[in-house]
Amino acid sequence: MSCRNKTSKDRCPNASLSGIKFCGVHSKLKTHRLWTDVNDVQKRVTLISKIWKGYLLRKLLTLAGPGVLNRSICHNSEELLTLEPIKNINPFDYFGFKENDKIYGFDIRTIFDSVNRNINPVNPYTRQPLTIQDRRRLREIVAYRFRNKIQVFYENNKVSGAEAILYNRWLQLSQVIEENGFFNTNPNLFLGLNRTQLYVFLTMILNDMKTWAAEHKEKNSKRFLYVFWIQNILNKYAMTQSTNQFSFYVSTILMTILYNSVEPYSVCFIIMSALYRL
Repeated sequence: MSCRNKTSKDRCPNASLSGIKFCGVHSKLKTHRLWTDVNDVQKRVTLISKIWKGYLLRKLLTLAGPGVLNRSICHNSEELLTLEPIKNINPFDYFGFKENDKIYGFDIRTIFDSVNRNINPVNPYTRQPLTIQDRRRLREIVAYRFRNKIQVFYENNKVSGAEAILYNRWLQLSQVIEENGFFNTNPNLFLGLNRTQLYVFLTMILNDMKTWAAEHKEKNSKRFLYVFWIQNILNKYAMTQSTNQFSFYVSTILMTILYNSVEPYSVCFIIMSALYRL
């Protein structure tokens, strides 16, 4: 934590002693010239934090879509599922889109539940298909909420039943893949794979992920974490007797990676490449 010397503003390059913040030389001084104080680090950290928070809030409000700050322009005055006035929804729980010059607003949990249950997501009011752009915007918000452990489903409205949950996992994955440009992706393409095919499928993804991760020199890169996750699922294969159980593991880890990755297109490409090589 000390400066190099009495006149320098640079940090001391020596390692600190165990249990204290100074090296062997600076620990003997009666008064310490702290690097953080000399360079006013706290003020700079606060400024960076303020700028980043402002950027993040503006980005989330932009992703929320039209009507986020002026609900009076929404065509519907009430929320579809909860029936509360649309104006009462928290701006960070709101999602809106424009269709035929009309703006429809929802609670993010309502519209995501609708999208989550349909192969071809539609506007619940008009039954018109949602645009890929609106779906990508919705998915980016959902991914952010997943990463930050913010609720994306109503507690009493989750998909239940083992088969329904499995289908829903592959449905979500198919939708994300389609939203990244691989059209006509269907969950049945994955649900039809048997245990051996799933093992080969995931092994090919693992090998491609290793090549993808090798592009990064830093071993704490997320790509290396994805490799570890997939390898862990493959290790469980020997103990898994049920095809559905293994399919659940595979779909869960792939969806986790897609929601965690800042490059979902690359992950989708790896997944589809492995599928077509089966």
